Amino acid sequence: MIYIDQEKKADAIMELSMFLLAKVEECSKKGWDYFLDSDAPESYEALKQHQNSKLIPIASYGSNTSIYGCEEVNSWFRFWHDVTHLELDEDFSKQGEYAVANKHMKEGIEYGLSSLALQILAIDTKGQVDYYYRHKEFVKNQDAFLDTCLQRGISIAIKAKH
Repeated sequence: MIYIDQEKKADAIMELSMFLLAKVEECSKKGWDYFLDSDAPESYEALKQHQNSKLIPIASYGSNTSIYGCEEVNSWFRFWHDVTHLELDEDFSKQGEYAVANKHMKEGIEYGLSSLALQILAIDTKGQVDYYYRHKEFVKNQDAFLDTCLQRGISIAIKAKH
């Protein structure tokens, strides 16, 4: 087992939070906006219905164990993630999710995220996609999943229910 320095993890998550705020601002400059909704789109077809208005409903639930530590920052990630789906015209299939995740990673590298922040971003995107396709459900405790990934590796974390 690898020891994870919680202070370094917290610093990387703060770094990711600032990156996500910058991505939200970029999306806003392109005319995109969002609102929290308990009935957010769960399919790409439903999400695509909001493409012309550029006003995206983002799930108001499931953020209480977010790796970002607060629901607002998790909403920023969800907004940027959904905008990326629409801009790339990539659906919610594993291939589509990986295309979006790869775009996120490219933007994180261009932004200058640290290696730990990039690792956490990969866990939040690709790691959770792999988890979903293994268990046919979303990660229930994202923060615990992140810690297991950092301490034991993604392949082991994906095997356990979180």
